[in-house]
Amino acid sequence: MADFKTAGLCGANPDFNSIMTAGVDLKDSIKSKLGAGFSSASDLASLAESKISTLTSSVSSMIPELPEIPDISLQAELTELLAFDLTTPTGLATYTSKLSSITSSFGGSLTGAGLSLDSLISDASSALSGGVGDLCGAVPNFKLPSGSAEAIAQAGEVLQATEEGVPEEQATIFENTDFNNVYTPNQPTSISLQSANEASSSGQTASTNTSTGLGTTTTI
Repeated sequence: MADFKTAGLCGANPDFNSIMTAGVDLKDSIKSKLGAGFSSASDLASLAESKISTLTSSVSSMIPELPEIPDISLQAELTELLAFDLTTPTGLATYTSKLSSITSSFGGSLTGAGLSLDSLISDASSALSGGVGDLCGAVPNFKLPSGSAEAIAQAGEVLQATEEGVPEEQATIFENTDFNNVYTPNQPTSISLQSANEASSSGQTASTNTSTGLGTTTTI
């Protein structure tokens, strides 16, 4: 981080520097009042309130204003589109106008993402008419930020559970009887001490074949 006390330093941010300066000023002012310069608690509170107001103003200047117009959601727009009654002239006219608006807002972004607005409308209609009542699984979560001309694909909205979770059943382990019937575990074998002594006295060495478990002797 750049030293906020050095003017014109590369990498310094004037807005951030004002926050740091206000914070240091607040701390130093309170410390001076708590020392020999302390007069009363009300004077200390008044001083702190003034310095905090300056610090708050500096912090607020770095926070961008939130847009007053919310993002336009493709899912919400299609839900509204498919709710119009196409059997009436008014409903048909409103549907046509709404479809034109959706095409203008999302058509280019959907085409760039390899999607078709007509196909999404068909999928959304199927989802709603199928009694699901929710097209979130059929339509991606595209949103058009306020003041932007490019819609952005976002992750699906987090859903809140409305039912209790289903308990997970513990897995049942079954013994493989066919395998156990044909499998014979290797049994460790060893040469007795007597056989080893007899082989040693006759000038032979005794060993065990680890693969067959059979003892062998070798003449020295």
